Amino acid sequence: MNKFKIITTLGILFFINNNNANAANGCVFASSGNLYITSTTSYNSLPTYVYNGASDRVTSPNSVYCVQAISTNGCYIKQNTTYSLGNYVSYGPLPCSIDDFIWVLINVVMSRSCYFLYKRNITTIS
Repeated sequence: MNKFKIITTLGILFFINNNNANAANGCVFASSGNLYITSTTSYNSLPTYVYNGASDRVTSPNSVYCVQAISTNGCYIKQNTTYSLGNYVSYGPLPCSIDDFIWVLINVVMSRSCYFLYKRNITTIS
């Protein structure tokens, strides 16, 4: 029975990898490159983000997040009574180029694990 638990656990771990993290939306101001993340009511039918202080924006977002454009329509950034046009983006744990190679790593780890179990004769269920 112990062998069955090991094989079942490895099988479940293999399929759990399909977790998709949810990304969030924001507005990038083109001239500064800052990402504004606190949303407010829309302005001119476009998403609007407010800037009240440092906690409402991320400087150099490309070094922290994967930032991808959502729409060419844009968005607004409200600072006091001024509205500035920006680029509407999605940010967060999005598929970056490094994520394309995760399946290779998973296959290597699973292959090595199966080989280890085969050599130890644990794979036979009795």
